[in-house]
Amino acid sequence: VHGALLDKLLEFDPRRRISAEAALKHPYFTSIHEETADSKFQGQIDFSFETDPNITLEELKLMIIEEVNIFKKLNSEPLIDVNPYQKAIQQAKAHSKSQISQE
Repeated sequence: VHGALLDKLLEFDPRRRISAEAALKHPYFTSIHEETADSKFQGQIDFSFETDPNITLEELKLMIIEEVNIFKKLNSEPLIDVNPYQKAIQQAKAHSKSQISQE
């Protein structure tokens, strides 16, 4: 049962991904989640990057790692090394440029 929730939370396609509100209604959270009038987020969140065709998968991974590192830093936890992700982006761009120049 919990594996199905995790699959829904980790769905890559944002149109098919479960919402936070729906996830909190899952039986897994019944013992720890209290729904109150002030528990719903009222602001705006910009997820346009998820459908931006100019962002590569490697760049999206780097963005996620950088976001995780913000919270790791706040919690005095060791940061994730971003160098491998930055190198992968550079290599992908170099490969793309060499393919374009060959055409």
